[in-house]
Amino acid sequence: MAYIIDNGNGIWVRLTSAVATELAEQNILTPMVVCKDAPSDEQFSQMLSGGGGDLSAAQAAACLRRLPEVMMDMLGLGHQVKIPKLGTFKLRAKGKFAKDGQPVEGSELTFKLSFLPCATWKKYLKNLQASIIRRPTRVPIIDDVDDAAGAARTGCITPGVSMKITGSDLKFNLLQSDEGVFFVEEGTGQVVRATAFLDNRGTRLTCGVPELKSGSTYILSVRKRFHGCKTLRIGYYQTPLTCN
Repeated sequence: MAYIIDNGNGIWVRLTSAVATELAEQNILTPMVVCKDAPSDEQFSQMLSGGGGDLSAAQAAACLRRLPEVMMDMLGLGHQVKIPKLGTFKLRAKGKFAKDGQPVEGSELTFKLSFLPCATWKKYLKNLQASIIRRPTRVPIIDDVDDAAGAARTGCITPGVSMKITGSDLKFNLLQSDEGVFFVEEGTGQVVRATAFLDNRGTRLTCGVPELKSGSTYILSVRKRFHGCKTLRIGYYQTPLTCN
């Protein structure tokens, strides 16, 4: 079994509660099970047959197709279904009934399928080992840049025109002055924030190109904080842009 953890320092996981967010900011690891894709029916049948044992893959596939039908029939007749070395399935009913056995008016009878794993699974879970997988730092991704003057695609930008940026994880908090679209002048490192944000989406940003120095070259970046993390993440556009 593998876990993804997030300690607010470049290891990302989607945190779903305030408690998890607080723990992440305190550098306390938050475990999360990482599920791989399920094998196909054909692959599972092949694994069940043991690669050519007493049961062929075709026979295993036929059993798997028939198993749910048999289970539904037995459960519908009020039986529990106990599968060796796996566990027990049974139905539970919920609703309101009068003493004469008739359902109370307005009451809806519902069923729930429950599963109780056998002792083998309890032992398996107890002895299960965990490993830690670290994902690359999550940052905004800039795929393409275009502007109203049609110059950005050729490596040039024109102050005062609108610019469209496409990519992923681009949406930022408009209320944070250190988030958004920024131009960094090569050589001096001077940073200028874009103006007039018209479109603020995960896959597209539309903003106004600010006043920049004519002839200077700038590196375009998008800066933002992801949910549950205070660290400012920066994504860069790979092509330098020269101001007209």
